[in-house]
Amino acid sequence: MTAAIRRRLDWPVWVLVAASLLLGSVLQRAEAGRTATASVGRTHLAYPARWAPQGAADAGTFAAADLAAGAYGDRVEVRRLGAGDLIAVDQAAPQDAMAALSVWSLTRGQAMTGFRILSQTRTTALGRPGARLEYAYLADSPPGALPVVIRATDTLVVAQDGVYVLTVAGRADGGAAGLDALTKRLVAAWGQP
Repeated sequence: MTAAIRRRLDWPVWVLVAASLLLGSVLQRAEAGRTATASVGRTHLAYPARWAPQGAADAGTFAAADLAAGAYGDRVEVRRLGAGDLIAVDQAAPQDAMAALSVWSLTRGQAMTGFRILSQTRTTALGRPGARLEYAYLADSPPGALPVVIRATDTLVVAQDGVYVLTVAGRADGGAAGLDALTKRLVAAWGQP
């Protein structure tokens, strides 16, 4: 086969490759802005549509994860707890979100390996006063693999029908600024009808 014939046969391949790359880029940009919606109790959450819903522990919980980022990709979880679930021994009912957060942080700490509180602050979510717990823990790793440090933020709001907790988690080595921006977007997309 001569070089001239080979060049004539190669150009359709290059056109097809270029068109495929262009189409892939357009589809990726169109998909990037789409959201899906999930409801828990009287709240709803708009989360990235490319994230996969995960099996929840109970009917009052919804979770979704970015599986494209691997086993430890970013994750969001919304759960509704009963009003009495976060009552300290010395109080009759949660007086405010910070009191409920103190009990919640103890509950979280018992369930996670290497749990460390990074901060506890007041915030606003769902149009109400709330509390935010930032923490880190070691994720369960498969045998023979190094442990992975996960950084997470729980935003807690005391409502009339219970206590709502929005958790956003991701790898600690993935960059705090990116996880903070994701948390801010998801808290803003968390609402009540």
